[in-house]
Parts: sequence; C-alpha cells; structure tokens
Amino acid sequence: MSLQDLPNELIAAICEIADKNTLMALRLTEKGVSIWATKSFSDRFMTSFSVFLTTLCLTRLAEICEHPSFGPGVRKLYISSRRITPCHIQDLTRQRDYLVKCYANQIEEIARA
Repeated sequence: MSLQDLPNELIAAICEIADKNTLMALRLTEKGVSIWATKSFSDRFMTSFSVFLTTLCLTRLAEICEHPSFGPGVRKLYISSRRITPCHIQDLTRQRDYLVKCYANQIEEIARA
C-alpha cells in the first residue's frame, strides 16, 4: 500500500501533524498527496512575511502573493524601510549558505516541484 492509496482525510491529517521538512518532501510526491501537503504547508508556514523595501524583496513577495496555493495563506506582512547594512548582508549571506548546504541535495527536486 502506498501513501496515495490512503483516504484523503487520512492524508490531510498526516499533513497537519507533519513538520516543515516532511511537508516539503511530501510536496515532491504524487499529485494528490502534494496538493494536501502544499495546503498544509501554506496554512502553517506561509502566513506572515518580513520584507525590506527593495526591488528583489518586493518582487518575491508579489510572486508569493500571486501563487494559487501560497497567496491566499498570507495573513501578515511586515515591511521594513530600514537601510540594509553590511552586517545585515553578511547575515543574509550566511543564512543563504547554510540553507544551500542543508538542502543542496534537494535543490533540483525543489526547483522541479
């Protein structure tokens, strides 16, 4: 028996208790499971955003808000007009490097999804 053979109610219940990494993995599976995982991911992890008033941040925010699954889940938006300092850029670079290192084996799969 595979995951997609389970009733939709059970798949939805699994997605509601799954952690973020598990939901991201489930989004890469069969379409029926992916739909439930994406909904749960959006409801739990895409509700609030902090953005800077930069072209890149605002472009990404617009893309998220236009996304059919993620856009409706956005509930709070924090906009910072502070200037980005060199320390902030270093922190962002470290966070990016850390995420790339952690998810390097999944980047291609995530891009395909």
